[in-house]
Amino acid sequence: MMSSSACIEQKGVVENISDGFATVSIMSFSACANCHSKKLCGIDENSQKSVTALTGSKTFSVGENVGIIMKRSLGLKATFIAYILPFILMLAVMLTLNYTGVKEIITGLISILVLVPYYSVIYLFNDRLKKTFTFELTKLE
Repeated sequence: MMSSSACIEQKGVVENISDGFATVSIMSFSACANCHSKKLCGIDENSQKSVTALTGSKTFSVGENVGIIMKRSLGLKATFIAYILPFILMLAVMLTLNYTGVKEIITGLISILVLVPYYSVIYLFNDRLKKTFTFELTKLE
């Protein structure tokens, strides 16, 4: 097992198991989840998410509490692909079009529309990305 600083770990519950993969339910809590006044202000933003994780050689059962581990570097890579790279692409297109003298409204529209093919390519490579961004399950004691 890796050091805790190299990994991101969450707790979840196994919902389904098939072919070496398990679907795990994770409860995400907002920053104010532990606030005593959350019922008064109405900002209780808890949500349940499901992720698919490798079971490895371990045996798990439906309803079991488990730990879900992902390498921290994969989280940074996902952030780069989903947010930083599209921002750089938009900025580059905007600056290029602005430099060539295209009207600002056209520059803005094209800068935003350039994201359509970018995210379409991301969607096409969805299967490859799923193999790269994997979670691993561990038993909780």
